[in-house]
Amino acid sequence: MAIQTVSTAKQIVASFMFAPMDIEVKNITTKHVLLLVPGNLATVEPLLELMLISKKAKSIDYKVFSLERKIVQHRYSYLPEAVLNFLYPFCVEGLHRNTQQAKEKLKLQRAGINRDQFLYNARLRYLSEAFEGFKPFYKLVSWYHKVPVHKGKFTLSPCSFSKFKPQLSFEVNKRKKLLELQVIV
Repeated sequence: MAIQTVSTAKQIVASFMFAPMDIEVKNITTKHVLLLVPGNLATVEPLLELMLISKKAKSIDYKVFSLERKIVQHRYSYLPEAVLNFLYPFCVEGLHRNTQQAKEKLKLQRAGINRDQFLYNARLRYLSEAFEGFKPFYKLVSWYHKVPVHKGKFTLSPCSFSKFKPQLSFEVNKRKKLLELQVIV
């Protein structure tokens, strides 16, 4: 298994122009999926990447690409434009635009919140809204996730999203002059 990361826009566009969508050629099956990288949540790295999986008779090769708007338009051209609009916020350009907007808001804020904490909270809010918007369309694309196993080692495997959103509520009860918190999930 080989994982290769391609970073320049020219390499990405060139490889996609000649790469098949999801087809089988001479016993090689190629499939493109969205790769969720939860470990990037606390960093400025993208949370989603595009991964090409090539299955051969005796091996599986992976190529990971940064998720850019042009790539999304090309690889997911079968999706309606309205659906693509919900996928664009996860692209590098959308994340960069969000970071710039958060930095502008940071300059205006007067609460004295730490810069890193403010930007992290803005990123979480942005990604949460983006995932919520894309929620009805999860089934239209294939999803994988990258989970750490050991230090520096990761597992790539298919993943899915639940239709249900967990909610937390609680009740405060008083027993013998003491307050008790009862959590309901």
